[in-house]
Amino acid sequence: DAAPEEWLPVLDVGPLLAGEPGALPRLAAQLRSACETTGFYFLEHFGSALPDGVCRSLLEASRHAHGLPEEAKAEWYLNASDSGLMPVGASTRWGSAGRPPLPEQDGFNEAVLLWGNGPPW
Repeated sequence: DAAPEEWLPVLDVGPLLAGEPGALPRLAAQLRSACETTGFYFLEHFGSALPDGVCRSLLEASRHAHGLPEEAKAEWYLNASDSGLMPVGASTRWGSAGRPPLPEQDGFNEAVLLWGNGPPW
């Protein structure tokens, strides 16, 4: 098996947080590439921007949400904006709202997607 850094991009936000000249456009290009290719990435050196307590709270909220009974999670199933719960085996329809088309993939994991372009967010 490949190490994560061999198949997932690693984005270093340290130079941006340190105010290094040119860091923002470099990071933006790397982020765009990661989102357009693998769709996932690792962030490193972000500690000063995202305190440990925030990370722990996000992980706990995720564990809680994914641990809810199926009936509760069904209430926030994917909507027309592809925001909400994507259960195992589901596919997104990204591209149906004027965005660049992406191939549909059968989901192997449960996910909560919040795109920010539909209600209630």
